[in-house]
Amino acid sequence: MALVTCENCGTVQEYSIFEGTTPCRACGASAESLSPVADGDSDESVSDPAGGPAADSAAASPGDSNDTSAADPTAGATEPTDVTVLVAEDDEAFRETIGRWSAVRDDWDVRTVPNGRSALEAADETVDVLVLDRRMPGLSGAELVQQLEDTSFDGDVLVVSAYEADDHLSERDVDGYVTKPVSRQAYVDALRWLASS
Repeated sequence: MALVTCENCGTVQEYSIFEGTTPCRACGASAESLSPVADGDSDESVSDPAGGPAADSAAASPGDSNDTSAADPTAGATEPTDVTVLVAEDDEAFRETIGRWSAVRDDWDVRTVPNGRSALEAADETVDVLVLDRRMPGLSGAELVQQLEDTSFDGDVLVVSAYEADDHLSERDVDGYVTKPVSRQAYVDALRWLASS
């Protein structure tokens, strides 16, 4: 295993030559976007394979199609405090990365779960924003959204999926929809916007 940095999203992750066509686990960028971390650069600050400090400094490029900062109505607004974010994602590496990205402030409580069933159990009146993948084992994102109506959850729902919105789950059903690959900046902008609404 070697450490590589994704040029698209800035995450540092483990990479195996035996999985040479594996895309970035955080944003889905092709293997060509992955660059080896130089031996002198592999100290603690960049050695987190799930998107630690290196991912925290990543920003969307000006032409990034997922960059929503220009359209962000909360730009310059006061950052909301004491926000609880629940992340439901079945891919462990991406769940950890999104969990780290969700910790926008130290006073934001970020919880992660590996599937839709666990999200349904954890989504209650204390959760402000539920971030979910569309395709998860056991209970899909669309099924989870439908079943949330029978719970005490009253927060916003943000879908982060490799699949485009369609008749089964679209922007009409949720408060935000971001398509993978997604940059850290585009994700954080969407999360901030929902947390501020």
